[in-house]
Amino acid sequence: MVEERDVVLGITPEDLDTLEASPFIEIPTGSDGKPKEGDQAWILVEAQANIGEKTPGVSYQVPLMVVEEGDNYGKVIDWYPGIQGKALGITARALGKFGVKEKVFQTVKGKVHFYIDRAAGARAKARFVRQWSNPQEAGKQPVLRAVLDSTQFLGAEEEAPQIEEIV
Repeated sequence: MVEERDVVLGITPEDLDTLEASPFIEIPTGSDGKPKEGDQAWILVEAQANIGEKTPGVSYQVPLMVVEEGDNYGKVIDWYPGIQGKALGITARALGKFGVKEKVFQTVKGKVHFYIDRAAGARAKARFVRQWSNPQEAGKQPVLRAVLDSTQFLGAEEEAPQIEEIV
């Protein structure tokens, strides 16, 4: 007779019911039902309060939590808005879609100041695109998964454009 293993996990039955299947964002597949590079979806996200600097003076790390009902609800992905060069223009456009551009960018004594913490709680629709990860890393198998397109956001109430299938 084989001895049965008994491992105490330290979680409640309620915890077990709410565990996520994957920490990655899941998006619908094309009409053939198979995930493929280029699949995309617009998902409602909310900027969280624990914003930090990624590279001091260059970019920030803004956690975005999915607030749209469904399999992705509660998942958090990071957005890295840049504050130099062309990246600043992309950041300003994105913050406009979140509806907080005027709160985050303030002019004080003729100079523009950047108050990224004021973005916390703001919502927008983020574009996620399925693509290969780790394609160049030696010894790692590429994985097809949905990633945030950090240059594409829509206002929380805007209708997402129709997504054409890539054939």
